[in-house]
Amino acid sequence: MGRLIFEKGVEGTQLSVTSVGAATWPNAALGCPEPGVFYDVIGAPYSGFFYVLSDRSNSWEYHVLQDDSVTVRCSEIEPTTNSSVNIGQEAALRLTESVSLMRRNFTTDQFEEVSPLADSDAGRLANIFNSDVALSAATDCATVFRLDFHTSEGDREIEFMCSDDKNAGHVFWNGLEGRAPVIGRIIGPYLTGGPIPRLPTASP
Repeated sequence: MGRLIFEKGVEGTQLSVTSVGAATWPNAALGCPEPGVFYDVIGAPYSGFFYVLSDRSNSWEYHVLQDDSVTVRCSEIEPTTNSSVNIGQEAALRLTESVSLMRRNFTTDQFEEVSPLADSDAGRLANIFNSDVALSAATDCATVFRLDFHTSEGDREIEFMCSDDKNAGHVFWNGLEGRAPVIGRIIGPYLTGGPIPRLPTASP
């Protein structure tokens, strides 16, 4: 309520809870996904509560984890008009046998293997990409890392983190772009103690 009162200018005396209940959700979006975002599925299903506040003229819906650690303001998420794509299904990631973390060598402009991923992390990544997400056309970007999914039907590649953006959450596949913030937490341990990628420098 405090956010609505102090940030949105809603009259506090008019606010009331009009609906509340328990719920479970299949991923960390808690039932209110942002356009273009892939969410973690580890620990699913996620249990929590939904509630709706109203000032008699407008309503605001919130979803919250059972331990109150995450609250999603569903009413503030903008819908998208982009078509949804399921990379997991399109790239047949269910057939993944192993996954390699690759890093671009900016001297040769080739990707080189950093490390094979543990089976648990490989499965977690395949599950994350197995969801319908409204992706947009990919921006022009020199990516730093790539995930090579080795499947029984051949390799499938998903690149991430632009050299001029350092946001590990941006992912690129088949000319499309989305966000998977959880990727950084999964691949981070494989980079600990490793050299910082040498990024290209601008010409004078």
